[in-house]
Amino acid sequence: MPNRIIREAILDSDRYRALKNDSERLFFYEILLLADDYGLCPANYSFLESKTLPCMGKTKKQVNGFLSCLQDEDLIRLYEIEGKRYLFIPRFGNIPKRGKPKCPLPPDSVMHGRDCHSPAPQSL
Repeated sequence: MPNRIIREAILDSDRYRALKNDSERLFFYEILLLADDYGLCPANYSFLESKTLPCMGKTKKQVNGFLSCLQDEDLIRLYEIEGKRYLFIPRFGNIPKRGKPKCPLPPDSVMHGRDCHSPAPQSL
């Protein structure tokens, strides 16, 4: 797992400040820590439920709610490849790009923000 530096400028981000509660903010921080050097992370229920405090013990519907909130603020972009769900963090800005990404790269439309607000798939 790579180390991350989370800069204080995030506190001035309108997107971050638009999150409604501390659980959503903590979830975003933990996603930042779980992402690979390319800003990619699995977005399936079992992974998120086991790795993030806001999701532990939560239902799939509740976890989907966290993902939707982050997607609504364009803090993450969800995508699906071969039936598996992933997330991409736009503006990730992590400098070291070691090796290959741990997850499949998102489609260009996700990387470049087109259709980034499409509804999240209903099932994790």
